[in-house]
Amino acid sequence: MYIDPQQCTGCGLCVPYCPVGAISQEEGGVATVDFDGCVECSTCLRFAGCPTGALVESPETSEWPRLLRRQFSDPTAPHSSTGRRGRASGGVKTNDVTGQTRRGGIKISMEFGRPGVATRLSQIEKMSVALAKAGAVFSAQNPVTALMVDSATGEFRPEVLEERVLSATLEIQITPGQLDRLVPVIRDVAAKVGTAISWSATMRLGDDGSIPYLADFERLDVEARPNAKVNLGMGRPLVAD
Repeated sequence: MYIDPQQCTGCGLCVPYCPVGAISQEEGGVATVDFDGCVECSTCLRFAGCPTGALVESPETSEWPRLLRRQFSDPTAPHSSTGRRGRASGGVKTNDVTGQTRRGGIKISMEFGRPGVATRLSQIEKMSVALAKAGAVFSAQNPVTALMVDSATGEFRPEVLEERVLSATLEIQITPGQLDRLVPVIRDVAAKVGTAISWSATMRLGDDGSIPYLADFERLDVEARPNAKVNLGMGRPLVAD
């Protein structure tokens, strides 16, 4: 984003709308955008209501690799790699239809960043490289995977590493037998990357409705908080009573 200093009146309306604190203003002065800190989420443009139109998209917003900032930070912008909006593959909410995670498998999703924190893609690469060495397989439909030079190593394209985004989700497909090896890796790297990380495991229920592998997570000192994300009727025709 960019603020035209010739148009800005110093009203300060835009300052509190930035979720990463990239807009600043000296008392009574023109507001400015920290170009490196901005994640191009467009929140300020959509909601601040600049009275003079001083707040605009900068020309670099649509240029590679900066355009990644908007694709990962603006919920209205689709990812160029998937054609979809959203920071992950979408299989968590629609797994009954997509079948990305089948019985006997586990999908682990790790979200990096949050409003007020954000993340550099280089921070995510630290996790992906460590997980690749431990034998993890990255979800092919995930836009983060599309940034990798080689999904076998987890290394990202070098020109994207310093791009800052509001948040991004790394997803891996594993088997229960890999938990003992991968959970310690996740914990170790998460303590070092310097951004907020939340992670969850997606599994299909057993035929009796039970949640599998809870004992395995508890044995690894991972607190289980069972919940579900279900889109009722997805992929099925609605039939009137």
